[in-house]
Amino acid sequence: MLDTSFTLSLVRNVYYNFFLLLCALVGCAVVLEVLLRLLGIGFPYFSRVDPDMGFSLRPFASGEQHQEGHAFIRINSDGLRDREHTLDKPRDTIRIAVLGDSYAEARQVDREETFWSHLERDLASCDALAGRSVEVLNFGVSGYGTTQEYQMLQSKVWKYDPDIVLLAFTTGNDVRNNSLALEGNTQKPYHVYRDGALILDLSFRERDFFRFQQSPFVKTAHVVINHSRVLQVINRAYSVWKGRNVLTARSVQQMRPLEQQMENAVYGEPETEEWREAWEITEDVLRLIASEARVRDAQFLLMTLSNPLQLFPEKSVREAVLRERGIPDFFYPERRLQRLAEGENFPILTLAPKLQRMVDEEDIVLHGFDNTNFGKGHWNEEGHRRAAELMVPFVCEALGTIQ
Repeated sequence: MLDTSFTLSLVRNVYYNFFLLLCALVGCAVVLEVLLRLLGIGFPYFSRVDPDMGFSLRPFASGEQHQEGHAFIRINSDGLRDREHTLDKPRDTIRIAVLGDSYAEARQVDREETFWSHLERDLASCDALAGRSVEVLNFGVSGYGTTQEYQMLQSKVWKYDPDIVLLAFTTGNDVRNNSLALEGNTQKPYHVYRDGALILDLSFRERDFFRFQQSPFVKTAHVVINHSRVLQVINRAYSVWKGRNVLTARSVQQMRPLEQQMENAVYGEPETEEWREAWEITEDVLRLIASEARVRDAQFLLMTLSNPLQLFPEKSVREAVLRERGIPDFFYPERRLQRLAEGENFPILTLAPKLQRMVDEEDIVLHGFDNTNFGKGHWNEEGHRRAAELMVPFVCEALGTIQ
């Protein structure tokens, strides 16, 4: 039988060693937390589930972003990647609401370098303002399609009383984003046709994923992770590990032909029922937005952006891709949306052909960053600046119609 004093001593030693280990772990975590903050390393949750859009930006989220480009991201109190704006429009001010996806959210560059920041500054010299000021509000969210932008219009835009709604359309993926059949993401809203009528499908709200993400446990976990760089790094590492396990080498090989077909499809007349319907839905939702803007006495402007293939810096490479894919050029989406705009009588600016001429004549690179691949991905700082230069006269002309 063990001596009682020996047993108590053993228990004390176990607790003491456990306490020392716990203190060491806490100390290491604190040191690592400070180090990560000094180095600007962090992976906060910038997004959250949303009952209207499927997902939206998380109010007050902030952190460095170094995956593509380099930028400090700060989300304002209303869940916008923008500075704070009052709901009441300042006197003698014209407000422009920008709708869009990742090109408008623009996590790749600092806020001051985004096209909508350039636009607000550069429009100050527009004669049509006639002594008034202009305020540009950014409602862009990465991953959004036209239906989610329509939902954003209802959920947040109108309460700011904009005079102009400027929709930044990404031809590379916005049409696909509007089709459940092509997109495959069941965690967001879609417009669909039922009995020949266009209706809004919000069935994502009933799915287990959405309900789980709305649970107090998940909401609390996201808050805790957003306040700890150590937990953010652990969470990021787990996500990468999980992604690699799901995306095996075999599945990558199976996906590549499909991805190429998806890219090809947007540059020509649709050849499948899924793409035909995706285009029809896209055009009908654009009509909805334009019609609603007119009802609210706001002007609707459509602006098509660019994608990396359209502006690849080596012209010979672009021409080789066109020959390989059997298409005349990369501007079918621009021509189709131009016809829509003319038929519905709203202004449109097609940026890609103009930006392509800049790339060829001035030997500049407008997509890509030093930590990714130049010529690929999103607009860099120069891309945003050059795009804004083309937007200014287009928007300035629209300002002249506002009393």
